[in-house]
Amino acid sequence: MLEFMISLRDPEDPDLVAAQARYITFDDPSGAETVLGRDAWADQVMATFAGAGPNNQGNPGRTGDILFLVHGYNVGPAEAKAFHIKCTKASRRRGGSAD
Repeated sequence: MLEFMISLRDPEDPDLVAAQARYITFDDPSGAETVLGRDAWADQVMATFAGAGPNNQGNPGRTGDILFLVHGYNVGPAEAKAFHIKCTKASRRRGGSAD
């Protein structure tokens, strides 16, 4: 399943803060990441939610859950992804749709 993360780590040196946030998707925690622009990333997140009727402006509504995990630099990127997967799997087992 496609996973979503926002990273403030510098891609060249994960111990440093990046100049700007990176909006990432990945299928496998040990596999490649795809870096998207903020709007494209948000559109993909919203597309995972169930459709609902249009809102008062005629735009299609979406309903879903988002689980935010915040960690410090004492957790490496691989560990952060592993914890992300563990939490989303647990949420889904409990009936949530957290991505």
